[in-house]
Amino acid sequence: TPGDFLRQYQLLSSHYKQVVSIHIPKNVSGTYQSALLASEKLDSMPISVIDSHNGSIGLGLIAIRIAEAIIAGKTIEEIHAITEEAIKNTTLYIGLKTLDFVVRGGRLPASIKKITDLLRINPILSFTSKGIKPVGKTFGRNNIMKKFNNFVEKKINWNQPLRIGISHANCEEKAFEFRNDFIQKIGKENVFVSEVGPGLGAHAGPGAMVIAAQTLRDSLND
Repeated sequence: TPGDFLRQYQLLSSHYKQVVSIHIPKNVSGTYQSALLASEKLDSMPISVIDSHNGSIGLGLIAIRIAEAIIAGKTIEEIHAITEEAIKNTTLYIGLKTLDFVVRGGRLPASIKKITDLLRINPILSFTSKGIKPVGKTFGRNNIMKKFNNFVEKKINWNQPLRIGISHANCEEKAFEFRNDFIQKIGKENVFVSEVGPGLGAHAGPGAMVIAAQTLRDSLND
């Protein structure tokens, strides 16, 4: 709520001179708007409230890039520019083992699930300007997550510095299997694994996987 953010901002204002507050997209959640309302009530320090156009581990990668800019001693203007670059450079893919939970959560019409079940299609989702939407698909009910990983690997441009994040919903073993594949390509220090948060997890369901790829070719890396 705005009150929660206001209390947090007030606490931060006693320790810091300015804040960068980055959130999941405003077209999928009211979190951004709550943070923005709270920031307008606090005059003691500048607060930059930013829509990440991303979520889950993708938002995490953006936050890491912002932290690196801060550690590098960049000015607030440079940090804002690097943040915008990180947002543009980060793409997230969501692979679902079943559409049952996303339909129950109201994020997908039941009619779509009937069609995908009939045709044995596995939609791959991502954050878009219109919310969470399908951006690809695989076929067949066997090895769904392996097919998802293969889809993502083909989408990534490996001829550039990269960072990859993997989030899983109660399928840690599979997540680390994918991690090992990515480590062979870009090194251990550039691959992260985490569990999905409760918000996404409730809609995605057990066995879901999220992979985010972030290009590190930006003004911080020049």
